[in-house]
Amino acid sequence: MVTCVVAMITCVVAMVTRVVAMVTCVVAMVTCVVAMVMCEVAMVTRVVAMVTCVVAMVTCVVAMVTCVVAMVTVEAQKLEKVSLQAVQELIHRVEEVLGLLKVLVDHQFHTLAATLTKVGTLHSWI
Repeated sequence: MVTCVVAMITCVVAMVTRVVAMVTCVVAMVTCVVAMVMCEVAMVTRVVAMVTCVVAMVTCVVAMVTCVVAMVTVEAQKLEKVSLQAVQELIHRVEEVLGLLKVLVDHQFHTLAATLTKVGTLHSWI
């Protein structure tokens, strides 16, 4: 009977040893899974950081394009101002010509010109 008890105790010890070995394997597997999850988290963090950098670069490009558009707008306004000044100058010159024409008509220049001799009197004016 002692032999049976010793044999049973030996079996129980062997079974406990196997259970401890299995628990050790499960702990090792859980450790591997945790390590893999941590690697995935690290990769996701890197991807998020890269996306953040890309967003920052796109924001910079948008800011640069906005500056270029503003510069082009200012340049277009300058050109428009110069063009309007030229039109204003043209209108002023047309006004002067029309004023001169009015003076000539009011003073009946056509009558004076008709009374002058064709060649002789014109040379004396020059």
